[in-house]
Amino acid sequence: MATKNVSVSWGAPTLVFKSLEDGSFVKYVHSQEDSIELTSEAGEVREAKIEGGIVIDRYQLPNTYSLAFTAWGADGVGLPFADVNGVVPGYYEFYLQPQNAESNFGLHAAKCTISAALVYNTAEGVRVNYTVSFLAEEEYIVQLGKVAITEGADGAVTGATFTPAVL
Repeated sequence: MATKNVSVSWGAPTLVFKSLEDGSFVKYVHSQEDSIELTSEAGEVREAKIEGGIVIDRYQLPNTYSLAFTAWGADGVGLPFADVNGVVPGYYEFYLQPQNAESNFGLHAAKCTISAALVYNTAEGVRVNYTVSFLAEEEYIVQLGKVAITEGADGAVTGATFTPAVL
């Protein structure tokens, strides 16, 4: 019986953001456990109807996508972004590399914005809830594929590439 290697994309991913203004990279791996979540909202449906409510044509606008994650406000770790009243300035390119770096189920978005919400409670302390809103820059807003991250000797990201998955 033949066996097939399975590559699952769960686990602790690496998030990388590339500034579209200066090309600098932000790498973040210290998110609160199970806080990283991609959500999509179906685009609005528009229908052309004739008398009697019969639909003769239908058009659906593209989905919208966002990714949320929670960062710990802990000494020695630092927060990935500085915000001004919840707004992280600038535009970014986004990469999510799964824990299994060989997985073809990484995520890439050519353009996004980021917002931040400071939260606190006595059980968990200071955290920042980040929301990454993906924008239409190319045909695909968010794509699945292989993400490769290049790091220098100091562990800082020096590059990131994306190869779309063939599903």
